[in-house]
Amino acid sequence: MNWKYVKPTTIEKIQYVEKNCSIKLPQDLKDLILQYNNGRPESSSFNVNGEEHIFKKLLSYNKEDTENIYPYIDILRKESKDLFPIASDPAGNFICLSEGRIVYWEHELRKKTFICNAISELINSLY
Repeated sequence: MNWKYVKPTTIEKIQYVEKNCSIKLPQDLKDLILQYNNGRPESSSFNVNGEEHIFKKLLSYNKEDTENIYPYIDILRKESKDLFPIASDPAGNFICLSEGRIVYWEHELRKKTFICNAISELINSLY
């Protein structure tokens, strides 16, 4: 799959987030971030309980990039301590890590819905 607008990042930036958020990110997520940080996948649709949604972009680990992960960590953790942002959709919702699984966070409903068990599973399902 092709990705657009990728902005390289470093393992040190990922480790900084892990340390400051007291979280251990799954290796497949770290690999994805290192390869496609801030990127938008060419195939971007996915299903949650039969409803189609759009994977807009991976949130960036570079503080200087727009739509970086840093402000969203605090916003989502206020909603639920187990939510950790990975990506956004065009409507302001998020794809998150939650208790080791991938969930869809609908901000207006304040609702999380299970998507799959690993980010690689979600990426492989994009169409």
